[in-house]
Amino acid sequence: MRNLMKGLLICVITLMAVSCSKEDNLNANQFAKKSFVTKKATDFFVNRDGSVNVTVNGGFQDPRGEGEERGFVYGESSNPLVNLNNTIVAAGPIQENVFGVFRNIAKGKVYYVRGYFRLKNGSYFYGKEIVFNTNIDASKTRKLSMEMLAKPHWVSSTEMTPQLDVTELEKESPKEIGFEYSVNKDFSNSKKALAKDIKGNIRVTKYATLVIKGLTAKTTYYFRPYAEYNDGTVTNGGKSVVELTTK
Repeated sequence: MRNLMKGLLICVITLMAVSCSKEDNLNANQFAKKSFVTKKATDFFVNRDGSVNVTVNGGFQDPRGEGEERGFVYGESSNPLVNLNNTIVAAGPIQENVFGVFRNIAKGKVYYVRGYFRLKNGSYFYGKEIVFNTNIDASKTRKLSMEMLAKPHWVSSTEMTPQLDVTELEKESPKEIGFEYSVNKDFSNSKKALAKDIKGNIRVTKYATLVIKGLTAKTTYYFRPYAEYNDGTVTNGGKSVVELTTK
């Protein structure tokens, strides 16, 4: 009888061990063959207010389709975890090439990023992290091209609304945009008129809302675009100049 009880006890222990082993395998299998690789190379854009937009790219594998949500998570500490305000959606046409943009993050800091899945059971799968630094100097890579339009939007004897077209803008938004103008062709004794109440970044678009006042009637003025970056650098965005005459 003692041997029989001993045998039954061994069987029960064996079954429990097998059951636990299967459970462990199931937990492990929900992450099996999943991957989310975030590429080390990132792209950036410095905003008008000095903050930074950073674009990250990556690719994922989810052969069983268990991920209900996929994206990138970031933080100032290693191995960031998903919370309410530190994720972006991973978007893209194919799973091997997805991207996301972290917008308006602080300049001059180190951030950690990794891709993630939120699984159907509420748990998360994380890929390996990358690290990037937002201590960015865009002075050698930024680009800005602007053209004056040949006719003003509006003109009177003492006021004028010139028009300029931002045709190309890369890597950084200027802090200020407007016009430089003078009665002299060489722009000696020139004045500046800067656009007011601009919300967000300078964009590739036409600007024609700035009214320049205090002009002299029946006088020709020379106009060219004007922009200034946060570091104090001034540019005319090319060589575009127009002659505009008051009535």
